[in-house]
Amino acid sequence: MSTSPPTDRVIAIVELLLDAEDGAALSEISERLGLNRATCAAVLGALEHHGWAERGEDRAYRAGAGLVPIAGAVLARVPVVDGAQDLLRELSAATGLAASLSRVAADHTSVVASSGRGRPGPADRTRLPIFPPFGAVVMAFRTPAERREWLARTPDPAAREHLDRFLATVRAEGVGIWRLDDAMEQVTEAIRTMSALTGRSDLPQMSAFLRRIGRGYLSGELQNAETLPVSYMAAPVFGHDGRPRYEVELHLLRPDAPRAEVRTLATHLTDVANQLTTLCGGHPPTPSPS
Repeated sequence: MSTSPPTDRVIAIVELLLDAEDGAALSEISERLGLNRATCAAVLGALEHHGWAERGEDRAYRAGAGLVPIAGAVLARVPVVDGAQDLLRELSAATGLAASLSRVAADHTSVVASSGRGRPGPADRTRLPIFPPFGAVVMAFRTPAERREWLARTPDPAAREHLDRFLATVRAEGVGIWRLDDAMEQVTEAIRTMSALTGRSDLPQMSAFLRRIGRGYLSGELQNAETLPVSYMAAPVFGHDGRPRYEVELHLLRPDAPRAEVRTLATHLTDVANQLTTLCGGHPPTPSPS
């Protein structure tokens, strides 16, 4: 999809301001986004004029009150996001892990709420494609034709066969659990460190993207091992039509999670997913797609 660079710059500045609780000076915004000061000043001036940005006495910019009606309009259209915040906080408190909720679109998922900051997890607004291996929990409950089309995008027959079996596991278990690869763990740790040092807003999304490249566990693998290296797990939230409309996730990044603990965490996760399904006025597909 083609984009507009000027529009992308405006969006990047707004997102940076939303993440900057203590505000950000013009020089900091320019440095973090790699934009020249004149461009940043022009965009910030326009945002300030429309109330989307505010400059304090300390000359730092913050997100403006003009964004509140926009946020309110979005929440009115997707009320489950507002109701999900308490459930995500409870899930994080019960598990000690970061939790997130992603909204499902036709070809991508985007994080719309999260809890448990300071632990491994995606930044809000992280957007990932529904393209193998991404979106497996969503695809597991779409139609057989949609699943075949998704699987066909995987050129390697062995990988395609494993993904097909993984989709069956997700349908049977109601949750998808991904393996944590040693090399990927080192890469994501390096990305988190770089993000903390540089403040770059795109790095958490890159980390979330990489974590989803790992292989999903099949039913037999979950039953046979005493400890499991687990990256994250996800469960679907269904709409009124029985299709996944959201996905709730727990982010472990654990190289040796005991099997019993993984099962307990999966139960916590599916309980929250079921509550969110009720909040959506939804229901699981009946009959379950085969």
